[in-house]
Amino acid sequence: AIYKREREKRTNEITRQLAGLEKTFLKKLEALVPKLTRDGDVEGAVAIKEYIDTLPPPGAIPIGATYQSMRLRFYLPEKSFFKLRGNEVWWDHTNGYQGLPGERGGEAIPHPTFINGDTKWMPTWQSKVSKRTTAPFWVPMKGTPPEVTVKMLEGRGRTTVVGQPTEENDYTATIWVCDTPKKSSPKSGAAWMEVEVKWGER
Repeated sequence: AIYKREREKRTNEITRQLAGLEKTFLKKLEALVPKLTRDGDVEGAVAIKEYIDTLPPPGAIPIGATYQSMRLRFYLPEKSFFKLRGNEVWWDHTNGYQGLPGERGGEAIPHPTFINGDTKWMPTWQSKVSKRTTAPFWVPMKGTPPEVTVKMLEGRGRTTVVGQPTEENDYTATIWVCDTPKKSSPKSGAAWMEVEVKWGER
């Protein structure tokens, strides 16, 4: 426990230091755009602007973040949806079915959701939508939206992307998850599932 606290403290310290370097780097990149435009290199200016649009805000992403994938492990009573935006993830059970993700048949303490293996998240619910939590990954929120895909890693259920990130939905991806293998399968209680979400150029 002591080692873990010291590691987190050191990681946070390094992240803050890197944020300062990221701000400096970003300012230099931004200054290049008007300079290249004045010099007649419009293509170069556009390329740099598009690159800037893919970057997260300085300091938003901690050390060890993943930029093209994330894993989510959860205990699911039936069907639900989770959403990704930038470095945020949350559950939306508005159109879900049966109990909330993590619920254990009426027991007082629900199961947590695990992000990328070791990040333990206990959702706080506002009606049927959880509060957002930040996690060590980054889905670009500017420029051309990435294409998001999802696949099962563990469990008997199914999953699919039902909403790709777009400018119109504020670059939010929506993933449907269900703990039964197919429509005709009999219901046999809640189950653990693990999925991998990836994103990249369209």
